[in-house]
Amino acid sequence: RFAKKLKHQILSVLEICYAKSVSLVYSAEEKVKYMPKIGFSTGCLFKFLDTKESIKRFKEEGIEAIEIVAYGGITDEWVDKVFDTKLSGFEYVSLHAPNVDYGNDQKTFDLLEKIGEIDKLRKLDLVVFHPDRIIDLSLFEGLDFKVGFENMDSRKELFKTAEELHDLVDQKNFKVVLDLNHAYTNDSSLKTLFNFSRLLKANIVEIHLSGYLTWHDPLFKTRQESIIESVKGFKVPIIIESILRPEDIITERNYILKVLGY
Repeated sequence: RFAKKLKHQILSVLEICYAKSVSLVYSAEEKVKYMPKIGFSTGCLFKFLDTKESIKRFKEEGIEAIEIVAYGGITDEWVDKVFDTKLSGFEYVSLHAPNVDYGNDQKTFDLLEKIGEIDKLRKLDLVVFHPDRIIDLSLFEGLDFKVGFENMDSRKELFKTAEELHDLVDQKNFKVVLDLNHAYTNDSSLKTLFNFSRLLKANIVEIHLSGYLTWHDPLFKTRQESIIESVKGFKVPIIIESILRPEDIITERNYILKVLGY
């Protein structure tokens, strides 16, 4: 067991060293090849723009990865409005499903069916769920879209640790979204991220990134470089969740890229 743990520690260190070497050795042109795919959640702009307007603004800024937040529910009208162009121009599109209970009932059946219809309209790279709202996990088996469960913040009772998520996803090979803001609320040293890497590295397919002072704060303001640097061991899309003004989109992205060495 000790040898296995040591192996994981060595691999994690090597991956971080590799990421740092990219920023030190390669030219600006070469770095582009190694640059992580970074995008935004539409929730970043919820104080200023609705979902449709947020998508438009991100596209205008040249953002190529996006997570569509559906916290308010999914209606036919909402789908027609948000997916009218099938989100052309975005290389990566994930959907954050409504934060409701998912049990063995008609409301859940209808909602999962609606998400499946969206997936047929525009193939989704991932659909993100909060695991603390899952009442019947069997409902997520055999779905046509890729399911990802997110680690929870300190306000929640369950699914805050890598061990809890591992028990949830291991048997069914569900995917995991590593939310670094949530991890920070549980452990500001971020030392517990080692367990996420050790237990869930193969399952982690997306990262949520934002600063933390009171909520999902802009990293260019909090200057919490340790949170940003935590992504260096992972080669998956990064979705920024910082609550921003539209004019701060590129400032936030560029600050993150600078800390990462790009």
